[in-house]
Amino acid sequence: MLWALGAFWGALGYVGAAGAVPNYVTRAWQSDEGLPGNTVTGVLQTRDGYLWISTYSGLARFDGVHFTVFDEHSTPTLANSRLTCLFEAPEGTLWIGHENGDVTRRRNGRFERVEVLAHWTSGKILSIATDEAGDAWLLHQDGLLARVRDGLVLEPEDGGAPNLVMGARTVDGTIWVARGGRVSKLEHGRLATMHFGLEPTNSFVQSIGASRDGGLWVVADWRVRKWKEGRWSEDRGASPWGVAPILTLLETRQGCLLAGTSQQGCCLLFPGRDLERLDFNRARSFPSDWITATCEDREGDLWVGTGGGGLVVVRPAKVQTLAPPDQWQGRPLLSACAGHDGAIWIGTEGAGLYRLRNGAWTSFLDGGRRHYSVRLVAGRGCPRQALGRHLGGRAVVATG
Repeated sequence: MLWALGAFWGALGYVGAAGAVPNYVTRAWQSDEGLPGNTVTGVLQTRDGYLWISTYSGLARFDGVHFTVFDEHSTPTLANSRLTCLFEAPEGTLWIGHENGDVTRRRNGRFERVEVLAHWTSGKILSIATDEAGDAWLLHQDGLLARVRDGLVLEPEDGGAPNLVMGARTVDGTIWVARGGRVSKLEHGRLATMHFGLEPTNSFVQSIGASRDGGLWVVADWRVRKWKEGRWSEDRGASPWGVAPILTLLETRQGCLLAGTSQQGCCLLFPGRDLERLDFNRARSFPSDWITATCEDREGDLWVGTGGGGLVVVRPAKVQTLAPPDQWQGRPLLSACAGHDGAIWIGTEGAGLYRLRNGAWTSFLDGGRRHYSVRLVAGRGCPRQALGRHLGGRAVVATG
């Protein structure tokens, strides 16, 4: 039998025993609720706190309640409504890529079209990033990289795998490009192919993503590792995603990796847990298995853009369901409160007083011979004092 202590845990901000994988709740927004379109191509939170969402039907600014929509009809300076990516530069400019290769930027509250000087065929702008010098670069769907300032086009090495192009920008302004299974690094306007100490003829890079400490997460040869300062600095073992294309790879503030795939939904991989993971997909009531964009906001909520399922937020739940000790034998829980050390004190009807601390239960009985009916109250001088009253009339005080 499981007991849900939802209201109590929520009031205390309790998220479960130490080391436990938290539960998550999701909520989706689609076009019926104000989103311009259900195919989301980019999600980010700008420095002013707004969430921006790009879709194939326009751009939306979200304040958590309402969507403000910008498209080619309401905003003539927006090149067109078929948007493919978003990027906020360090100085606050919002860059917007379009399906036909156009680029728009928003600065000082105004949208303006950007002249693209690169000589390449029309096609999607997959990502935009600024380098260490502040120059903006465009990543084309063909895997080419172009500098906005002068139209310089660079061609990263191609590993031959079709339709596998993605970019990443690490915190120092280094731009990385994965193209067909190979990775190139842009520094000071020049590209260098990276082999990461792997056998270049056999190695295959499935995905890349920036780490929060300045390194680069690399899914290569079916392993998940972090490359930093010229070496592998962390190895999380075999990739749990199999051969599924990984379209986005995000490290959260808690050190988790959120991977969005094209066919299997998204997966949250926890650090130091032997590849313990949570999957979000249609089989678990997620609106889509096609994940196109991910973002973590300042509160730690995860925002996921999908292909056809709209925008989804993934939040840690404040309600945890816990299995009590067998000694409870189905007896009702009467009351609960928190101790100073983070322990939870629980009083039951006829099964005694219990303490939950660091994931371990402790039973407080009178030498194991009697059970207690316990009601917990706040005592003077101790804001979280637990007072238990023995069935025989003798008081027992537990002061966490």
